[in-house]
Amino acid sequence: LYLENHSEITAPQTVKSKDGKITTEYKDGKGNIRKVRLLTWIPGRLWSSVKPHSNDLRFSLGMECGKLTQVLQKFDHPEAHRSFEWDLAESLWTQNHLHLFESEKKEILDYFQSLFKEHQQSYKTLRKSVVHNDPNDNNILVSSDFINPKVTAVIDFGDAVYTQTINDLAIACAYAMMQHRDPLEASLAVVRGYHQVFPLKEEELNHLFSCISMRLVTTVTKSAIGKIKEPDNAYLSISEK
Repeated sequence: LYLENHSEITAPQTVKSKDGKITTEYKDGKGNIRKVRLLTWIPGRLWSSVKPHSNDLRFSLGMECGKLTQVLQKFDHPEAHRSFEWDLAESLWTQNHLHLFESEKKEILDYFQSLFKEHQQSYKTLRKSVVHNDPNDNNILVSSDFINPKVTAVIDFGDAVYTQTINDLAIACAYAMMQHRDPLEASLAVVRGYHQVFPLKEEELNHLFSCISMRLVTTVTKSAIGKIKEPDNAYLSISEK
């Protein structure tokens, strides 16, 4: 509802029920009470289906994420202050699951966990705000223009949380750099676009590399745990490689 009042970004609009409620309940075939809501449709292509990813497109991703960060600076909500395993500030929980990985993979994960842990004192002092927390390749919408495509919206706010603001840029970079031969080079356009709209501080940039890495550490750890719990669920391993 908060985002509906900000024309700077494109966000789904809430469609209220006939009795004026944002959510409503119904009973499914098994007798379980379910809560449902309806949002308006935003046209576009998912980032994951767009090829190739040019620097201009990545720059527009950074700008769109920066706009969202800027808009959310004045927003807060009690439910956003929560403990959440996908919150990068809490990502060191992954250390408890290193045993799920073989030696080479374990060494890679341990390296980035140690790097993140080493700088926790300064990381905790960074700016905080409510962030989207999941601008992944299936939550980013791109225009239908095949010549000069632009990111038009970021959707799905189910993972929103109050945390270090830099985390959102780190997560966007983590997915934008996937499948690129030089992932750090690919991330630069995203950072430039974000910084143009929401100026970053030097101390935040100092933590960006380790934050990007810890998003990937969290992703593969979640995947490893998920494969044990639900071995037939292919979705849980979608970003593992």
